[in-house]
Amino acid sequence: MSSDGKSGSVGFSKVVRSSFWIYATSFVNNAFGFIFWLSISFIVGPSIVGILSAISSLANLFAYVLSLGIPVGLTRWLGHSIGSGKTVEAKKFFWSGSLFLITLIVPVSLTLGFMGYIGLGFSRYNSLTLIFISIFLIFSLNVILISLYMGFMKTFPYFLSTLIGQILRIVVGILLVLIGFGWVGAAIGYLMVSIITTLIGIFYIAKLIGFTPSFSTKHLLKLLKAGIPSWIPGMIVIIGQQLAVISVFIMVGAAETGTFYIAFTIGSFVIGIALAVQRMMLPYLSGLTDGRKRAAWNSLRVGLAFTMPLVIGVGLFPEYILGLLGPSYAKAWLELEIIMSSSLLLVFISAVNNLCYAYEKYYYVFLIGLVTSIPRLILYIILTPIWGSTGTALSFAIGSVTGIFTALIIAPKVGLNFNWQTLTSIFITSLAIGTPLGLLFKLFIPKLWIIGLSITIILNYIILMKIKIITKFDIIEIGKAIIPKKYQPTIYDLAKPLIDLIYG
Repeated sequence: MSSDGKSGSVGFSKVVRSSFWIYATSFVNNAFGFIFWLSISFIVGPSIVGILSAISSLANLFAYVLSLGIPVGLTRWLGHSIGSGKTVEAKKFFWSGSLFLITLIVPVSLTLGFMGYIGLGFSRYNSLTLIFISIFLIFSLNVILISLYMGFMKTFPYFLSTLIGQILRIVVGILLVLIGFGWVGAAIGYLMVSIITTLIGIFYIAKLIGFTPSFSTKHLLKLLKAGIPSWIPGMIVIIGQQLAVISVFIMVGAAETGTFYIAFTIGSFVIGIALAVQRMMLPYLSGLTDGRKRAAWNSLRVGLAFTMPLVIGVGLFPEYILGLLGPSYAKAWLELEIIMSSSLLLVFISAVNNLCYAYEKYYYVFLIGLVTSIPRLILYIILTPIWGSTGTALSFAIGSVTGIFTALIIAPKVGLNFNWQTLTSIFITSLAIGTPLGLLFKLFIPKLWIIGLSITIILNYIILMKIKIITKFDIIEIGKAIIPKKYQPTIYDLAKPLIDLIYG
């Protein structure tokens, strides 16, 4: 494969470490979210999940449209500034983008809150839901903090604040629902994550940037230039996705909205390792002057190698996993399968997009985004009324297919040549090992499906390590990234016999 030097591997452990905490954050969100929704569903049923997902969908819709791509631009230019040792530039980028976002989002949030306060509403959205949409929108400014953490590649605070917030979400939300506050109590609990991340984020703004705002039109224009190419097609995607959830909520009801939301969340989580790596590659590649193509390829290989065993395992037992939340959720198994499969393609698209960003080929980012987004938006409108949430999942998948074809055409133009032998080995190995074993458990001993899921995933990892798709160097880099330095020698001594046995 093409490379522009060996330095792409230099510092990759920093990407792995940052990606690890991003994925750990996703894991915490999903694991604690699972406990939260399981408890809520047990107490009052799945409809509350639907109401909250409809509220958050409308808030997310407003937040994304108003962002103008600033969060992506911030991640890209903070990574570039820090990678180049230009701390002053990083401060100017941060404050220019942050102040601009505040002036856009706060007035809209206050307007929505005022509408709710005077008793306005529409369809199933009553005045009280508008007030909560207003609050959710205000806290969407947390995206500034996420860009800060990712740009500086210091994502542990993001994980820590999320963990604390999720614990409080469960305690506060469930307590308020038990008292009798219904979806309002669940929504207040839901906000705990945003509140805690904001409070901790303020501390890290002071530590990394400082509270001396420095607005620069020049820097703002650079942020917009970097962010808008992904914002325009992304807006089409967000509108399509969020309007699909909102439409199901309005036309069908809260219960089906809730089951689709859970399926989409689990599917996104399964692909989370690979996508977390790609998220951190944006600032990393932007800060590199050499080795970008090698680093982009390595991120794709590592991400897919650690993701495919999970996809195969979950894909064999979707109804059992969803059924843990209750029988009403198990019917969304097909949506989960479709979302996982199509999300794999997004990993390829993200790898190409990141390299295009690093070389400032924003036109390619824009093109890939449009080709991915427009088919989805059109098909959401057509298929969702016919097949409900299954139609939404199919629309998402078809957009991913059109996007990957475009990304594969553009990849050579930025020097990213995929090693198809390696990629084929990842897919075939995971399918060949996981499918028979998973089916064995599913058909003959379904009550032990959790054991079958675990064995399928672990065995896949061992085989991928044995055939050196996951290399010993990858394991060492991951160890350096996630194990505290003082414990590394001890853990290495303990793991060495097993590693030597696998790698020979």
